[in-house]
Amino acid sequence: MVGQTNFTDTASGTAADKLNTDTSLLFVDPKGRLLVADNGNNRVLIWNSIPARNGQAADLVLGQPDFATATSNTGGISASTMFEPWGIYSDGNRLIVADRRNNRTLIWNNFPTQNGQAADVVVGQPDMDDSTAVCSATGADQPNAVWIYNNNLIVTQRNGRRVLIYNPIPTTNGASASLVLGQTDFVTCTTPPGSASSFDRIEAVNVDSTG
Repeated sequence: MVGQTNFTDTASGTAADKLNTDTSLLFVDPKGRLLVADNGNNRVLIWNSIPARNGQAADLVLGQPDFATATSNTGGISASTMFEPWGIYSDGNRLIVADRRNNRTLIWNNFPTQNGQAADVVVGQPDMDDSTAVCSATGADQPNAVWIYNNNLIVTQRNGRRVLIYNPIPTTNGASASLVLGQTDFVTCTTPPGSASSFDRIEAVNVDSTG
């Protein structure tokens, strides 16, 4: 158990061995690292291996300069900050984070090794300093789940009520999505009638081993 020192404590905190009350998603990557989106603390915590004891401290923090800080966009929105990150994914080399309230998805081309390490690429925004919600092929409205499969980046957008697929995985800021699911085009983000081709406030995404 992580986030508390024992099974009866429930207090939230900002230390390396604490989590906020609002913790969204977790993921174990192919190299055995445990990734936790501690969205209430506006950060992602990383354990380099699956914890072996209760209350074990995380090894790395992203979205904040250190383990003691928890404010959103500390020092101003940048490639190193987050505002309620939600979805996380790593293929063992790259790391992807859905930075939900900043309306963007952050990509690290190589798995981070330092606290507060800046992301390399952003999608959903034209650059690392913007966070406006936009309904377009290059925009985003509260992305909250991410996945990689066969060099495709898959991003769900909760308020956009859609899934965007980028093929290949973007290497430049503000790249356009290749395909949209859940809407008829890239500039529609309203709630469509319930059907086999529509969504409403998607919470997660997963691609199985057969694609």
